[in-house]
Amino acid sequence: MPLRFLTIAEVSQYLAGRFGPGAIDELLRQSVAQLVHQSSDGNPLFMVMLVDYLVAQGVIRGAAGRWQVETRLWFTEGFDTKDLREATTLLEEFS
Repeated sequence: MPLRFLTIAEVSQYLAGRFGPGAIDELLRQSVAQLVHQSSDGNPLFMVMLVDYLVAQGVIRGAAGRWQVETRLWFTEGFDTKDLREATTLLEEFS
């Protein structure tokens, strides 16, 4: 079954559900949602993989019951989504 592309609002809802209500400041969550949406083109599989990757790399991390975003890592560590896009394409071909 093909998945439709997500809107920025839907990405924001995903982030709220994943990290918990109030765990990320609303304005920050909207900004992250916009960046994730832009990087994933709204592809749901790629969006989830991207958020997993950002958590694993410490770009998004939990601290004292709140989640923080290290935007300097996002923009200065050579963040490249090419490998994730290729992996997502392979996943979509087999689903």
